[in-house]
Amino acid sequence: MTNKNFLLLLGAALLTFINFFATLVTAPIHVIELGGNEFYAGLQNTVFFIAAVLLRFYFGPMADSRGRKVPLLIGIFAFATAPLLFMISNSVFSLIMARVYQAVGLAAYFSAGTSLTADISPPDKRGSYLGMYRLVNTLALLLGPAIAMQLKDAYNFDAWFIVSFGIGVAAFILGTMITPPAFEAQKTSGIKEEVEKNIKVLRDKNLWPIYIATSLGAFSHGVIFTFSSIYVSQVMNMDNPAIYFTFFGVFGIFANLAAGYLSDIFGRARVVWPCLISAGIGVGIYVILPLSSLVFYLSSFFVGFGFSGAITAIAAWLVDRSQDKTRATALSFFESTIDMSIAISSFIFGGILGIIGFPLSFMLFGLLIVLASLVMFRFTLMGRF
Repeated sequence: MTNKNFLLLLGAALLTFINFFATLVTAPIHVIELGGNEFYAGLQNTVFFIAAVLLRFYFGPMADSRGRKVPLLIGIFAFATAPLLFMISNSVFSLIMARVYQAVGLAAYFSAGTSLTADISPPDKRGSYLGMYRLVNTLALLLGPAIAMQLKDAYNFDAWFIVSFGIGVAAFILGTMITPPAFEAQKTSGIKEEVEKNIKVLRDKNLWPIYIATSLGAFSHGVIFTFSSIYVSQVMNMDNPAIYFTFFGVFGIFANLAAGYLSDIFGRARVVWPCLISAGIGVGIYVILPLSSLVFYLSSFFVGFGFSGAITAIAAWLVDRSQDKTRATALSFFESTIDMSIAISSFIFGGILGIIGFPLSFMLFGLLIVLASLVMFRFTLMGRF
C-alpha cells in the first residue's frame, strides 16, 4: 500500500511541478506579449511568491489539523485551473491576479506533498523517499519549461495553457487515488489556534539551524537563477546561456538520490553543510568566468549538485526534528524561507551590483555562503547540532 501511494504521489507531483516550473518561464514572456514591460514581468513573480508566503500561514497548519490530502488536492486544483485564467487574461493586471490565484497551489501543495511523503515513508528510509520526491521536482524542471516553450513557439500560448490544464486534471485524478496513512485530526477553533501553531514552530530552537541552512541554499539559487543568464550573455559568446539550468537539473538529479541516501547513513547535518559549501563555491567561481568558459560548467555542477543535495537533506532533517502535530507547519516555513531568501538575495545582489560589478558580487555571495556553512559545519562536528 505504501509503495502504491508513493508512486501515485510521485506521478501527481511530477505533473504539478511541470505546471509550476513552466509558468515561471512563460509568465514573464506572456506579460510582455500583453503589453507590459520588464518591470511588470518581474512584478508578477514577486506578487506570486509573496502571496504564497502569506497563504502558507493558513495552508501549512491546515495540513496538520485536517490531514495532508485536503491541501494537497486544493493545491493540485489551483495549478490545474490557473492556466484557464491565464488564457482569458487580456491585461497585465488580470494576469497578475491569476498568478495570485495560482499561489494557492504553491502554498497548499508544496508543504502538504512533502509532509505526505514523510508520512508514508519508512522511518529508516525517510531521506531516500524524500530524495526521490525531490528528484521528481528536478525532472519537472527539465521537462516543464521545454514543453511549454516548444508549444508556444509552434502554436501559441493558448496551446500550452490547454495542455497545461490537461496535465493538471491528470494530476488531480492521481491525487484523489492516494490513500494517506491513518491521520488523527486535530481540533481547532479558528485563526487563533493556527497563529499559535505558527508561533510554536518559530520558537523551536531545534529548527533554527535548519532554516539557516535553507536560507543559505536559497541564496545560491536566487542569485544564480536571477542573474546568471544576464552575466553569461555579457562575458561569453553563448547563444543560449539558459543551458546552465539544464546542467543544473541533471546534476541535481544525482544529488537528490545521493543526498537522501547518504543522510540516512551519516546524518542530515553532515550532508547539508558540505552541499552548501559546494553551492557557495559554484557561485563564487563566477568571478573568473571571463577567463575561461570551463567555469560555466563547473559552476552548474557545484551549484546544481550542492543546492539540490542540500535541500533534499534539509527536508529530511526538518521532518526528523519537527513534531508530528506541527510537521506541515514547519515544512510550510521551509518553503516560505526558500521563497523569501530568493527574493532577499536577489534584491541585495542587485543593489551591490551597480557598485562593484558582476564578478565581485558573485565572489562576495559565494564567500558568504561558504564561510557561513563552514562555521555551521564546525558546530556540527562539535556536536552542537
